[in-house]
Amino acid sequence: GWDVAVFRNGASGYDRYRLEYRSSSAHAYPSSGSANWVSSLLDAGQPAAIKTWRRVGARFAWPEARGNPASTDGVQVFLDYSVDLGATWTQLATATVSSGATRQIDLEGALPNGTRSRWLQLRVRWASVLDWAPVLSGVWADWALSAIASTRRRWDLTIRCGDRLVRRDGAVESRSGRGLAADLWAAWDSGALLGLRDIDADATDATYSARIVAIRETAARPADAGRWGETELALTLVEG
Repeated sequence: GWDVAVFRNGASGYDRYRLEYRSSSAHAYPSSGSANWVSSLLDAGQPAAIKTWRRVGARFAWPEARGNPASTDGVQVFLDYSVDLGATWTQLATATVSSGATRQIDLEGALPNGTRSRWLQLRVRWASVLDWAPVLSGVWADWALSAIASTRRRWDLTIRCGDRLVRRDGAVESRSGRGLAADLWAAWDSGALLGLRDIDADATDATYSARIVAIRETAARPADAGRWGETELALTLVEG
């Protein structure tokens, strides 16, 4: 699927050989181009933990002239990030680079406060590529585990999940024990923010936003748990 381009000494033109037929009109390169590079899912070696992503960057370096060393074309490079597996992207930094001005650039920026997710993706884009382009040599990300942030409130508690439990307001819980447990596991898996009212909420009327960062499920008799939905979940929550 590659083409061969042969440049002749002392001439500005080139010969192009197509090794695979495309169409009768595709016999020249476009006058300008663009390209994207997208990372895999970055988890910092902690795939199960919610991370706070602080700062990211991309480095470009080329130890020799790339393309036309006398080019005056200003190539634009962009650095984007995504915390929802590429569903949406946010542009973080951009720069315009001219050939011959430098052979290395750093493109970086700080992420908004509270940027948390299990995975991060980075995307580098090139635009206005005419006859040369800077070479991407690497990307990086600075992060911290949200679960160990010392400046955040932390709760350790055990939740009883059973059928027809009586709530604090005296009403009977409509969800089954298995439904309650499934909702808590789903909240842990997604890293969603939950509204938490502490044991003294009647006096303080305070509601906190927190994430489940650790969860453990136990049942006294597994056979009965499968029948009646009786189980207990030990949770660790950290303020969001």
